[in-house]
Amino acid sequence: MPRLLLFPFVDVLKQYQTPYVSLTGDASSALWPIVHVDDAVGMKLAVAHLTDLGHKKIGFVGKAVSGVEHRLSLFYQYVPSANVKFVKEDMNNSDELYQFINELAHHPEPPTALICATDYIALKVIHCAWQNGLHVPADLSVIGFGDITEASEAHPPLTTIRHPMEKMAEKAVSLLLQQIQDQQEIDQIQYKMKPVLVERETTKRMNW
Repeated sequence: MPRLLLFPFVDVLKQYQTPYVSLTGDASSALWPIVHVDDAVGMKLAVAHLTDLGHKKIGFVGKAVSGVEHRLSLFYQYVPSANVKFVKEDMNNSDELYQFINELAHHPEPPTALICATDYIALKVIHCAWQNGLHVPADLSVIGFGDITEASEAHPPLTTIRHPMEKMAEKAVSLLLQQIQDQQEIDQIQYKMKPVLVERETTKRMNW
């Protein structure tokens, strides 16, 4: 749901004193109380994993939607040498992504790895890479965010940053029950949950 539509909805919840908790990847949304993934930790894990494997030319494919759009700024924060030509800030459709991967495939010094804002994007990147004659991870390492069900079932299985969804759900329920029992709003509270790296088969060590 777009962020602009969320605020009127939250206003209605507050008007009727209905308890709620926001589950989001972006703490700046101001939809308190919030339970969210610590994406700074997630990006650090993704970048560290790729650099440990010897990757220096790392790109990014993002999506300008609420909850994940801030991952691009985190990418630039932890990959200060990032080449803007290796970054697709907003992947609007499959044709755009195909063209972007095609351009990378024909770049004189292409990236050896891509960090994707979500697992869905990562899976599309792998498909577009295959369409452009690139093999993952032999020619291009790919890492996603989320660890959705399809990530482990993909071919090859996707390396990703796993969100602690069970812990997030437990904390959200706990906050809801607290509001119900105390019969009052909980404001200015946020809980950051640390993600973990799940290494599968879409990232590989560079061969020197």
